[in-house]
Amino acid sequence: MTNEYMVEVINNNEHTFLKSYGSTVENIVDNMVDLIGVSKIISIINIKTKEEWELHEDINFLRHLKNQIPDNIEMFFEVREDNDTTH
Repeated sequence: MTNEYMVEVINNNEHTFLKSYGSTVENIVDNMVDLIGVSKIISIINIKTKEEWELHEDINFLRHLKNQIPDNIEMFFEVREDNDTTH
């Protein structure tokens, strides 16, 4: 199911909000990595549920890593709480 998110970012050195669509918050992070001007994700809010993720993370390293992966490889990841100790 596709959800609508509001993403607070630094885009082209300016603080702004972008709307993005995806089935998970991880999809939204990936969407932001694909936007070359976005350098930092501050927060992500699911518009419908009001669930919010405070990230304050520079995503340039993620973009660099993603660019190293061949196009025929699919990657999956999930966002976890800092205190999550499961592996």
